[in-house]
Amino acid sequence: MLFGQPVDSTRNESPEKSAYELVLSFQQLSPQASIAKTDSVLAHAVFTKNSIWGQKSLALRLSYLRRGGAYEEVIKEGNQLFPSLTDEEAKFTAARAISISYRKIDQYESAMSWAVKLEKLAEAENNLVHLHRALQNMANLHSVLGEYTSSIKLERKLLGIADSLKNGELQVLDRCNLASSYIDLRQYDSAHYYFNEALGQSEQLQSEKYLALIHYNMGSLYRRQEEYPKAIASLTKCIEEASNPLQPDILSRAYYLMADCQNLVGSYSKAMLFLQKGYEFANEYHLLQDNIYLMELDYQMKQQKGDYNEAIAILEKLRVLEDSLLNTERIRSIKEMEAKYENEKKEREIDRLTSTSEIQLLTIKQQRILIVSVTAIFILAFVLVYLFIRQRSLKKDMQLVNTENQLLRSQMNPHFIFNALSAIQRFIYQQKDPVEIADYLGQFSRLTRMILENSSEELIRLDEEVEFIHHYLQLQQLRFDEPFAYKVEQEDDSFNDQTFLLPPMIVQPFIENAIEHGLLKKSEGNGELLVRFSLIDAKQLKIEVQDNGVGKSKSDFDKKNSKHRSMAIKITQERLGIVEKRYKGSAKLSVADREENGEVKGTLVTIVLPAITQSI
Repeated sequence: MLFGQPVDSTRNESPEKSAYELVLSFQQLSPQASIAKTDSVLAHAVFTKNSIWGQKSLALRLSYLRRGGAYEEVIKEGNQLFPSLTDEEAKFTAARAISISYRKIDQYESAMSWAVKLEKLAEAENNLVHLHRALQNMANLHSVLGEYTSSIKLERKLLGIADSLKNGELQVLDRCNLASSYIDLRQYDSAHYYFNEALGQSEQLQSEKYLALIHYNMGSLYRRQEEYPKAIASLTKCIEEASNPLQPDILSRAYYLMADCQNLVGSYSKAMLFLQKGYEFANEYHLLQDNIYLMELDYQMKQQKGDYNEAIAILEKLRVLEDSLLNTERIRSIKEMEAKYENEKKEREIDRLTSTSEIQLLTIKQQRILIVSVTAIFILAFVLVYLFIRQRSLKKDMQLVNTENQLLRSQMNPHFIFNALSAIQRFIYQQKDPVEIADYLGQFSRLTRMILENSSEELIRLDEEVEFIHHYLQLQQLRFDEPFAYKVEQEDDSFNDQTFLLPPMIVQPFIENAIEHGLLKKSEGNGELLVRFSLIDAKQLKIEVQDNGVGKSKSDFDKKNSKHRSMAIKITQERLGIVEKRYKGSAKLSVADREENGEVKGTLVTIVLPAITQSI
């Protein structure tokens, strides 16, 4: 039985295949309509056990759910369904829906795992269309992770596949994505070139499939170039095109950009309207990262208007959403906003009292109380209480400094474990030698052990820090096709005579920046990284991190990644402030371009600490 009616035995096609073809035809509908009609078909159709048509239909349903923004539902049902699939096409469709859904909710490690599985399925099928979709998913993931050079390399390969397939819609999509990556690299001329090509080809094909994506990215480009009227015009078209059929992920970000642009041109009420619409889509479809962007903009706008209470409430929500990444900075901002608000309240109260005689009456009362209370007994009691409170306050301040120092270190630890694990994961996907894999896993375990052991320590020995740096750099070399050269030097002979101490993992954020934003962006190979420890007048420990990458000024990222890098610098500066307070010595940080003959030849980071020895 199919749909509750007798099956016509004279037809050549089986009822199961007919049901699948009906489900397949729904892909032309909106996501909501395709899901509803697919569920109706599956409720009435009868599939035999392990039917390939049943498998294909269920996999298509996952794809429709993904298009409709039901990412968590796709992940839950997809992980249950995938192990039972035997049909290659069904496996590919399901894996793609799962990988994209993980990426949309910012679970990048799981997204990468499924992306690799997807690419292997496409290669095994020898299917160019599937290979294009798999590589496109991988390119999008690299772009989200900020690896724009890798993303552009894949997108150029994708454009070649689309040209060989002579598929106009794929050519439009690839040019649009390529332009988007050039925006992230701030190469705006290249971005304009590929956007215009994509738009022209889309109009030539008379296809509206990717118009919303094109106009969204063009709006983003104009926003970067501060051409706000053009940005608003492009985003207006995007919102109209993404509303029918509904594309929630594009709409959410389009509303965010539109609110930002309207605010920048002074249309606050319009900005708030678009901001609220963005919130609606981000909350309905569980778009966490979009919610963070919207809240950050909302906070800025409330702050501009002087709505401090609402700004504080938004910052509290952001603190929960952004967790460790922005947690420390947000708490400080909240305290500052609360203090500012309380000060304004007090100032208003003083103004009110000044306008009446109450301030004079209050002054008289205070003078009488002061005269009565100035006696020897109360002076003595005051001194004793003051000394007791001061002693307790000093002890509490010391505990607070230790706790803050440990919190700052704990914020760095998961980040470096994830970076090292990502490097090993990439190596495992590309390397088949189990001996080498086991060797690098051993290095990773030693690195993890050192992080866990040092996380509770205020200071560690210099030789322990050097050993940690060696393990970390050896693992990071796995990310390069041509491994960079590195050297760790100790220049002064005093290092052999005394045991010097320093805060754990004080150097690692800048080693990572040298690799991520210097060496990885270097167009040619021959990357070099130098970490040097030396003494200044036997009183200060000097640490230098030097690379021959593209330099600080050329490695600027988009807004999101700039925040991430500045957070590492801010945490380090706070840790240096704690060292200064605790050990009564100067602690400084500087980051500058290295120049030779007027040309930038890399970046030099210098950290200066008090020379702390084992005897302290």
